[in-house]
Amino acid sequence: MIDYNEDTLAYTVEFDELYVCWDDEPEDEEICERTAGDLRKAYLANINKIAETIKPELVETYGDEVSGMSNDQITKKLGKPQIYPDSGQVDYVEQEFDDVHVISFEFDDDFSCIENITIDG
Repeated sequence: MIDYNEDTLAYTVEFDELYVCWDDEPEDEEICERTAGDLRKAYLANINKIAETIKPELVETYGDEVSGMSNDQITKKLGKPQIYPDSGQVDYVEQEFDDVHVISFEFDDDFSCIENITIDG
């Protein structure tokens, strides 16, 4: 079910481990729910790849402590991602590395390509 979420400030399908968000109200809720399920499945299938890909940026920003972290530890500290299918972007707003930055990256439909990693704050 798609609802406007005050936390994400977007129309959102919420799962236990992630949000799938649209800035504008979707016209076809059924298609969006199917898209959300597909993105959830693809994200979870690629979670280790995601952690490995963004780890160098995390080490550069947060130091050597991150270099010794496992993928599971990184994933846990990244928190619950907000996935935006319209822009092909993932944001980690609730990340636990600090309380200042938002960690983001761009992805393709199946998360086989992860690029443009940013840590903004």
